[in-house]
Amino acid sequence: MEFPRTTFRLAAAGIVLFSTVTVPVADAMDTRSGKDLNLASFHQTGKASWYGGGFHGRETASGTPFNQHALTAAHRSLPLGTEVVVTNVDNGKSVTVTINDRGPYVRGRIIDLSRRAARDLGFVGDGLAKVAITVSAPPESTVPPVPQAKPAPAPADLQVAAVPGDEDDSER
Repeated sequence: MEFPRTTFRLAAAGIVLFSTVTVPVADAMDTRSGKDLNLASFHQTGKASWYGGGFHGRETASGTPFNQHALTAAHRSLPLGTEVVVTNVDNGKSVTVTINDRGPYVRGRIIDLSRRAARDLGFVGDGLAKVAITVSAPPESTVPPVPQAKPAPAPADLQVAAVPGDEDDSER
């Protein structure tokens, strides 16, 4: 199975170009250890937090606007688009979310969930919960449309000033 990885390059003229390459899922890397992730047997246990209102509507790493009412999450290394089952270890409640963002950026946390996912897991009031994460579906092999950079405008002739008596006779 393969998943797309989008890379960004800066051209000499200052235009950002987007290119997509497809790499095997086995090549997904754990950002901390540098080891390959095996999504088929991926399992992680640790602290989850949630984020909501302050980020609602902001663009996520996947390019979609964050929706605190959707079942989504941020993870440091799982490929964007991966569906994971998150289980609250303390109460046994589970929810399936789609990884659409990067994070969490607080040490000791393994996943940031949307407000809705945290509510469904029963820890909105506490803010943190011990969870177990397993992959239920790898990302689809199709790439969502990536916004393309606008090409630089073509050079245009611009007349800055006209000097009387300096007209071109060929236009008369």
